[in-house]
Order: sequence, then structure tokens, then C-alpha cells
Amino acid sequence: MGAKAADTFGPVGPRIATALDHDNLLVQTRLSGETRQSENTSDLIFNTSQIVSYVSRYVAPRAWRPDLHRDTAEHPSHAARRRRRDRGRERGGPAQHDPAAFRLHAGAVAGLLAGLAACAGPEPADLILHNGRIAVVDEAFSIAEAIVVRDGRVLAVGDESLARSYTAPTTVDLEGRLVVPGFNDTHTHIRGRARRHLDLAGVGSIAEIQALIRGKVSELGEGEWITGSAWSEDELAERRRPLRWDLDEAAPANPVILTRAGGHSAVANSMALELAGVDRSTPQPEGGLIEYDDNGELNGVIRERQGIVGRLVPPATSEELRETHIQMLRDQL
Repeated sequence: MGAKAADTFGPVGPRIATALDHDNLLVQTRLSGETRQSENTSDLIFNTSQIVSYVSRYVAPRAWRPDLHRDTAEHPSHAARRRRRDRGRERGGPAQHDPAAFRLHAGAVAGLLAGLAACAGPEPADLILHNGRIAVVDEAFSIAEAIVVRDGRVLAVGDESLARSYTAPTTVDLEGRLVVPGFNDTHTHIRGRARRHLDLAGVGSIAEIQALIRGKVSELGEGEWITGSAWSEDELAERRRPLRWDLDEAAPANPVILTRAGGHSAVANSMALELAGVDRSTPQPEGGLIEYDDNGELNGVIRERQGIVGRLVPPATSEELRETHIQMLRDQL
């Protein structure tokens, strides 16, 4: 049980006492001998409303209505009240219904109401990250300790106390790790495509890549370079990269080089590698890698330095680039 605080208010009217359990966030209010224990906001509001009623009924009329305290003989009851008050003063006892005393009690009740509101419980959220370094991109580039998220938006950023002020189904102890705002780098490369080029984004299998290569061979004829880009083994049914033997099967008489999504590697067929002079004796390029299979044979994949083959691809003419360049611009609208 946490620390408790209790008090009694008012020389007249019902006795009100409260006990605040800060560990369990419970509030007990005793009013006219009846005890109520609240575990949620609705009960808390009900209990505090009783206190407000008491303040309105017993404290406010005496603390803030000077007409009830001035000497007057305009009504017999007022005169009798004044005489009782004066007799109490002559005997040295406390003045009945002293305005200052009621103001003091009213202030204490107001403080109690504020304390009860503070015990209403933590505010709900979706995610709490705490015990870390939260980079806040403000003018001072502040570093906070905790961040609270609700409905996909930052609800609060501050010190470790936020973890106690909010509750969430997901709470992560960062253990000192850094949290930075997300970077949304939206960009595109606007350029035309040569007739020899295949757009392989979204292709679902190596068999589909082979079919597209065969179609391009039929369009361009034998001996012409065929290029392509944006394939990814993660999207292929075979769950592997296309290798030179796959390309040889589709285009044995055409040099082919296809660049992977991201542009950091490419696969070439046997004719393309032969034209580039790349074989088993070719030294590894600086900053790149020529891949081999388990038997020491080239598998057609070149990482980071695929330009040793791609440099042989003839440049496209402005005329053949124009149509696809315009279409790409239209796609941005």
C-alpha cells in the first residue's frame, strides 16, 4: 500500500475524508459515514461530485456571501444568529461560520479535487518507447527519453515519466538505444528506354523472364544486345537468381545482360561474357566480384562491376528514347 493522505473538512455539514493509494491508483472517499472506492474515472467523478455538492451547500454560501455575515436586524433570524456569534466571541470560543475559516476549508477541498483528478489513471496510447535517446528535430535538436504514439501519430515526447503517465499494449525498453525520425526518400529516375530493354519489375518467375527474352529476340533478331533491369529473386517462384545458363536457353545467339533491382549486380549470358573477354582467368575487379559455381565455372553474375560487360551495349538513339521518355513523364502526373 502506498503513502496515504487524509483530511476532514468543514465545521458543519457531513464529514469528508479521503485516502489516496498511489501504488494502486485507488481513491476512497468517506462522506456522511458511507465509504466508496473508485477504480475508474466514472466512480471518481461520482465521488468528487458529492464533494462539490458539499462545498456548494455548506461552504460557498458562507465563504462568499458577505450578506450572511454583516450585522443586520432586518430579520429576526439574522439578529438571533448575530447574538449567538457575539456570545461565542465574548466567551473566547471560535466564531461560528467565520468567513476566513470557510475560505480555508474551501481551499483544502479544491486541493483535494485536484489530487483526485491526478489519480484518474494513465492515459491510453498504442506504443510507448522509453529509456532511450529520442532525437527530436527541433531548433535545439533536443534529445528526449521517451516517446508515446497513438493512432499513428506522436502523442508526447519527454522524460521517463511519460512511461508512467500513459499505458499502451506495446511498451519497449530501448535500453539506451537511439530513435530517429523516419526518412522518406521519394525519388525516381526519369529516362527513356531503348528498344532492346526489358522492364522486369514485378516479374514472377525465371520462366517468365525467359519468355520475355525470347519475345525480344523475335522483335530485334539474332545478334542484337538485349538488356533488362529490376528483377529480384525474392519475387521469383524459383526463389533463386537467374544465371547465365537460364539466359543461354532463351537467347543462345544474342548477348544478354540483365541488371538486378537496386543496380548492384547483373547476370550475363555466355555470349555477353565472351564478347567482354570475361572467363575463368579474369582477375577479380577492384571493388567488385565475378561469381563462380561450385565447379569453378562462371555463373554469369557480376557484383558492383557489371560495367565490364555493360560497356559493350550500344547506346540508344534519341529517337528511340523519346517515346518512352514522354510516357514516363506522363506516368508522374
